[in-house]
Amino acid sequence: MAYITEGMGDYAQASLYLSKYYDLHPNPKVISKIKALTDQRELKGYAVSDRTQFFNLLIDYKEIITGIFALLLVISIILLIAKKKTGQVKYYTPAFMLIILVFASNNLLMASKSGIIKDSPTIIMDSPTAAGQLIKKVNPGHRVIIKSKKDIWYEIEWEGAEAWVKQSAVSTL
Repeated sequence: MAYITEGMGDYAQASLYLSKYYDLHPNPKVISKIKALTDQRELKGYAVSDRTQFFNLLIDYKEIITGIFALLLVISIILLIAKKKTGQVKYYTPAFMLIILVFASNNLLMASKSGIIKDSPTIIMDSPTAAGQLIKKVNPGHRVIIKSKKDIWYEIEWEGAEAWVKQSAVSTL
């Protein structure tokens, strides 16, 4: 799709497709292509660490992980009931830990919402108002993590700090 939209001259949409591809296959060539499409020398938000890749792997296999923990929980409860009849109950702690693991894997393994800046120039502000201080003017192609939404603004993480950008300037991934 990126190739087709690039051929049609829609570079913002092409960089969005490439950014989605980059989520699945982090590769420096993809970043080089996005830089070429957006006429940027340096793009922010594309760094991939081992921790990020591990967390994405956990998110990809969330259902399987939760299912395994739930199965182990059922087995633990069955053993708990069976051993209770004989008077040797030793499975309270594992059952309790499995309940916590099932809850955590089901409710806490969620991907962070991210987006790509599509307008040129996009103004990044320090507060969600037009009267806020300007942090930076950026061109399209930068990738941001969206933390929350307020009115027409997205709260994003920009260079390690809280910042705000208009929703219309960001395409969500």
